[in-house]
Amino acid sequence: MAVVNQVSFDESGNTGADLLNPDQPVFALASICLSHDQAQKLLAPLQTVQTQETKFSRLRRTSAGRKSIVELLKDQALPNYYPKISVVHKRFMVVTKIVDLLVETLAHEDGLDLYKDGANIAMSNLHFYCMPVFCGEGRTKTFLRRFVEMIRQRTSQSVKRFYTSARLIFENCQDQEYKSSLSPILLSERVVTTVLPNNNKNSVDPAIPTFFQHCAWWGEQLGAPFDTLHDESKPILQEKESLEMFMSQTEDATTIGYDRRKFQFPLRARSIAFGKSSRDSRLQVADVLAGSAAQWALGWLVDKDKRSPFWSEIESVNIAQFMRGAIWPTMDVSPQTLETEHSGGTNPVDAMAAYLHSKKLES
Repeated sequence: MAVVNQVSFDESGNTGADLLNPDQPVFALASICLSHDQAQKLLAPLQTVQTQETKFSRLRRTSAGRKSIVELLKDQALPNYYPKISVVHKRFMVVTKIVDLLVETLAHEDGLDLYKDGANIAMSNLHFYCMPVFCGEGRTKTFLRRFVEMIRQRTSQSVKRFYTSARLIFENCQDQEYKSSLSPILLSERVVTTVLPNNNKNSVDPAIPTFFQHCAWWGEQLGAPFDTLHDESKPILQEKESLEMFMSQTEDATTIGYDRRKFQFPLRARSIAFGKSSRDSRLQVADVLAGSAAQWALGWLVDKDKRSPFWSEIESVNIAQFMRGAIWPTMDVSPQTLETEHSGGTNPVDAMAAYLHSKKLES
């Protein structure tokens, strides 16, 4: 098989500013490394005379279209192109961002590293499951929405609204033991003026961290510099310059991060290009993968008896074999169950900040 070093990306479920849209609670990103000819061979059974663009959202409307999607997922050639998918539970991701941007910054100032032993993940899991139970579902929804608004607007009014909702969460907590874990969120008000200038509205968009993750995985997979082609994505386009600052083909990669979350840095991607799926068969394959992954992930948010036959068909072809990462809540809170027991490593945020600082000095 000819060597192809261009990776194609597409996403599903990005609701932009309406991040917490209850009708689309899941985001998925798919990436795959294949040529136009290889993509065309995969898509041939899905295409008709009437349409030459293969799109998941269109195919899923008919029984014939759903059957063709499953046939693509079952194609024995598909694994040859190393497809990778990630899914994001968007409500949980907002909780992780509260921990990462506010609580972690506060802890860092006090000399604590929340990334060691996965304390940031444990804390996120705790808040995701306990807050609605002990503080009320309605208050929790408001609290999470206010946080997204604060990060996207970055105004004094949005900051005030967020911390007002945080105090309501704290004051109405029905469990004293859990209540103590809410204190760092309130105390983070002292560092929020540092956090906001260093982040923008895309800091809570799932497209950014998943794209970064995929680029790290592809660097290890290919062992060489590679190009990226992304279907039109507003957040990736807006962050193109910032993301490309983390890419280098001349510098030796080093391992940063902790435990199972270690990765090679800087990224080995050369740059980010954009294309239209209507004109590119590679992006169409990525579209079907992303749509299928989102459909599959949605099934895990409903009772078993409410899952559709289509979900069962996607599950039956073992789409999980292509899963490389997920931002998804679990009941795990210990380093052992999280598989994050500390065994050396480097704080990834500090390492990336130092790298950007050195690049600015060079320029």
